[in-house]
Amino acid sequence: MNNWLILASTSQRRQKLLSKIIRKFEIKRAPEPNYIVKNDSASSEVKRMSEFKAVWVALRNPRFVTIGADTIVEVNAQKLPKPKNKSCAKKFIQLINSKKIQVHTGVCICYFDGFRSIKKSNWTTKSVLKCKKLSHEQIDEYIESNLWHGKAGGFNILEKPTSNWFYFRKKDADNIAGLDVKTVKKRIKKFKVLVFPLKKNR
Repeated sequence: MNNWLILASTSQRRQKLLSKIIRKFEIKRAPEPNYIVKNDSASSEVKRMSEFKAVWVALRNPRFVTIGADTIVEVNAQKLPKPKNKSCAKKFIQLINSKKIQVHTGVCICYFDGFRSIKKSNWTTKSVLKCKKLSHEQIDEYIESNLWHGKAGGFNILEKPTSNWFYFRKKDADNIAGLDVKTVKKRIKKFKVLVFPLKKNR
């Protein structure tokens, strides 16, 4: 029997990142949980959210390996999720302007055997980056472009123009973009149900 991998996310960024190490996988979207945990730290929240996504999809797709992920941007101890509108997006970009930022990404790898056994590997990774000084014109032009839509904190370091806005360590790029690929590759090997090939490093 062939086992397949499922990415519990419709994020094109995460699909692109995962394809660096996995040749074939399916995409399924998990709903947002209908509860709120007050005073939850950014690290705890992304870990909880990634686990919710992975487990929700795994329980409905037994004998599949499932990966869930969630990312939150934090500046001055304030969490910046995905902006809901232009006003919110502009506020977020103004908050990160010239500031040091923390990006927390939670990942959960899950496997449900269809009966009672659920195997999980869940972790968080924190990366730090610094935003350059942006002009009012740069910010306004970016907000009008709608490129902030669907992105934690309102930006993606893999896309222009925001790819030129930040200073960060090259090894942190994948985690900042939404998926800690290096750790995923290490931990997914522990799942004995894994039968699909990993791409060889070149």
